Amino acid sequence: MAGSSGSDGPDAALSSSSGSPSSDVRELEEFVYTDAKRRDIQLLLAAGVPQERISELTGVSVRTIRRIGREPASPGQPAPEL
Repeated sequence: MAGSSGSDGPDAALSSSSGSPSSDVRELEEFVYTDAKRRDIQLLLAAGVPQERISELTGVSVRTIRRIGREPASPGQPAPEL
């Protein structure tokens, strides 16, 4: 590819503007939720709280709430019961 700088490959979209690995990690941290937040979401789902309301309360997308609802309980944590 003549004239290609090599920065337009498949990983280019994953890189941050600074291109440093630490800034990439910080961007990904926005999408990593703590066990406590996952547990809260599981408890709210078990209590019958609508997914849209959980999203409003937690700031987590409805899509992620659905995914967390399908996950097994965290290791060492009993399944939520109400």
